[in-house]
Amino acid sequence: MSFQALQLQRHYDSDSTDVLQEFYRPLLKDARRYDRAVGYFSSSTFRSCATELASFIGQGGKIRMIIGCLTQPADIVALQGGAPELEEREQLEIRREIEKYLIQLEGEDPKAAQTFARMVASGVAEIKFAVRERGIYHEKFGIFEDGLGIKVAFIGSLNETSAALSHGFNHESISVYQSLEPEIYAAYGRDLESRFENLWEGRANTTRIYDLDAASLELIKKVATNQIDSPNDGVQRTLERLPEKFVLRDYQNEAIEKWKSNKYQGILAMATGTGKTLTAIGAIKRFRDKVKGGLVVVTVPYQNLAVQWIDALQDQGIETIAVFDSYRGWYDQVKALLMGSLYSDTINMPCLVCVERSFKDDRFQGLISILKDAKQKNHMLVVDECHHFNGAEHIRKLPEVFKFRLGLSATPYDQFDGHDDDRHLEKYFGPIVYEFSLGRAIQEGFLTKYRFHILACELDEEETAQYEELTLKIVRIAGSDDSFTPETWAKVQPLMLARSRIVGAAKNKLSKLSRHLELEGRKPFSLFYCGDGSVEEDGERLRQIEAVSELLHSLGWRSSRITASESLQTREALLDRLKTQAIDAVVSIKVLDEGIDVPACQRAYLLASQSSDRQGIQRRGRVLRKSEGKDIADLFDFIVVGAATDAKTFKKLATKEIRRAYQFARDSINKTDVCNELEALQQSIGLETGDPDGDEKKAP
Repeated sequence: MSFQALQLQRHYDSDSTDVLQEFYRPLLKDARRYDRAVGYFSSSTFRSCATELASFIGQGGKIRMIIGCLTQPADIVALQGGAPELEEREQLEIRREIEKYLIQLEGEDPKAAQTFARMVASGVAEIKFAVRERGIYHEKFGIFEDGLGIKVAFIGSLNETSAALSHGFNHESISVYQSLEPEIYAAYGRDLESRFENLWEGRANTTRIYDLDAASLELIKKVATNQIDSPNDGVQRTLERLPEKFVLRDYQNEAIEKWKSNKYQGILAMATGTGKTLTAIGAIKRFRDKVKGGLVVVTVPYQNLAVQWIDALQDQGIETIAVFDSYRGWYDQVKALLMGSLYSDTINMPCLVCVERSFKDDRFQGLISILKDAKQKNHMLVVDECHHFNGAEHIRKLPEVFKFRLGLSATPYDQFDGHDDDRHLEKYFGPIVYEFSLGRAIQEGFLTKYRFHILACELDEEETAQYEELTLKIVRIAGSDDSFTPETWAKVQPLMLARSRIVGAAKNKLSKLSRHLELEGRKPFSLFYCGDGSVEEDGERLRQIEAVSELLHSLGWRSSRITASESLQTREALLDRLKTQAIDAVVSIKVLDEGIDVPACQRAYLLASQSSDRQGIQRRGRVLRKSEGKDIADLFDFIVVGAATDAKTFKKLATKEIRRAYQFARDSINKTDVCNELEALQQSIGLETGDPDGDEKKAP
C-alpha cells in the first residue's frame, strides 16, 4: 500500500482528533522508513501499534531515531572536564539511563520491553542520543516514507510517547507536509529532512550525538532474549510473558487430548487465568505440524483481544494477518493467500486473527468459501469467547469448511441456556470436552482469593411503583414475569431491560455507597461497576456512572470513567493509570465485563449486576487476575432485597438478588460468614433460607 490512499490533514490537534488512530497508525502501517527526532520516547507507542508495526517490519521497514531523553524530563548531568573524559561520562550516563529504562519497562510492560529490544537488536530500529551541556534536546519532528518514495513530514509538540499520542491525555498538535504537494514540501518538508540528516551525522553545532555503544546494545539483546541482569543489585530479572518454547501444564495437555478424542472438535470451558489462549496455541501448533497448507483462523469479539492473540502467536513464531479495521488493509492479502490454496496443498498459511465484525462480514465469508475448492481439505477454526456465537443467527456464520473446531470460553452457556434448543454451540463445535472452573482456578492459585461483602438495599416508593407498573405490562403480554416463549420475549425484552435499570440504579445504592466510603476512606486500586440507568440528584437526572463519579470527587477520590465511547487505547491507558496510582479508581459500565482484565484492581464495587451466572463469572475473572502485591481482593455487591411494599413480585426480585450473592459467596474465603448473613436476611423478609442452588434449604 502507499500513502497515496490516505486522506491526511495539514494540521492535527489531539484535543479534537485521535492522532494515534488517524495519523500515526496508518502511516506506520504503509511506511518503509521512519526518521524521528524527539525529546522523549516510550516504547509503549510501538506496543499499542502492534498490528501496524508487524506490517512495517514485514515490508522491510527501518526506523532511525534520535532521542533526547529516555524516560523522564531530567537533564543529563552537567559534566566538567576535557573532551575525551566528557564524552566518556556522557556515554556512561546514557548507558545508565538505558539500563534504568529497560528494568523499569520490564516490570511495567514486559511486552513493550521485548518489542523495543528486538527491533534494536535486529537492526529494524537504529537509535542515537542527543546530549547538550546545558538544557536538553527537545525537538519533535519526523519523516515517514513509503515504498514509492512518497514522504510525509511533521513537526509540532508531539513526543513519541503513549501519553502524547493517545486521545484524551496530553493536548498536542502537529503540522503535516506531504511530498504529494511539492511546493509545500519543498518549503517545509525538505528542511526537516536536512535537519535530521545533519543531526544523524553529528553535524549539529552544540548538540552532541552518540551512537548506541556495545555495552548498551548487550543490555538490549538480553531483553530481546527474555532476560536482563541489573549489575547494581545483582538480582536477575526475567520477563513474564509467553515463553518462546513453552511447556504446557498437565491439565492443558489433558484439555487438548480431550479435544483430540472428540475428533478435534469441542469446547474448552476454562476460567480466566488458567491459560485458555496458551492451550489453544498448543493445539494450533500441533495442527500446523501435522497439516501442511492448512489454514488456521482465530476469531475474537474485541480488537484488544485480537492484538493479544497476534502478540502471543508471533511470540511462537507463527506468522499472522490481522483481519480487522478497514478491509482494505487485509482483503487483497487474504484473497491472494486463499487463491494460492487452490493450486497447492503445502502453501505456507499465516494464521488469520479476526474480530467478530470482520469475521461475519460478507467479504470475509466470501473469501473463506474459496477453501471449499482448496487442495488441502483440513482447516482449523478457533473461536475465543465462543458464547458470543450461541444463537441461531450467529452459529450460521461459522463455516462448515473447518473440520478442526475449537471453542473457548469461561462460560460457554449461561443458566438461561438450559434447554437443548438454547445450546447452539453444540451444533457446531460439539460438547464441552474439558472444564476448569473459577473455583478451582482460585484454589490452585491461578486467580487471587477474595472476600465477599453484601450491602442490602431497597427501592424507594417511586422506584417501587415504576417496577410494579412494568411488571404488570410484562404479565399482560406473556402471562408471567419470568417465563417466556421466543415470541413473547421479543415483546417483553424492552420492558425487562427498563425494569432492570430501575434495580441497577436504585437511589438507595448511592446512599449505602456514600456511607461505606466515608467510613472506609479513599482506597487505591478500586473499580466501580455501574448500570446504564439514571438517578435523580437535587431534581436533576444523572446517569448512575456520573452520580458515582461526582460522589467520589466530593470525597476526595481521583477517578476516571470507562464507557463504550472511549477508544481501546484510552481504556488501556486509564487502567495503566490505575496501576501506577495516578488515579484511585475506575468507574465503568459493563464494557469491562469481558476482554480487558484489571489485574491491579483490589476492590470491586458491583452497583448494578444481572442475575446471569455468566456475568458474575466474567466479572470476577476480570478483577481476580494475579498482580504483584495483590494477595487478596474485596468484592462488594449491592443487592436489592426490599421495596416500599411487600408484594410477591418483590419477593421474586429479592430471591434473584440473593441467588447471585450466594453464587459469589461460594468461592470466597469468608463463605461461612456471608452465608450466615444471607440466611438471616432471607429469614427477615420471609424467604426460604439457604443457597437456592444448594442442597440444604430451610423453611423460614
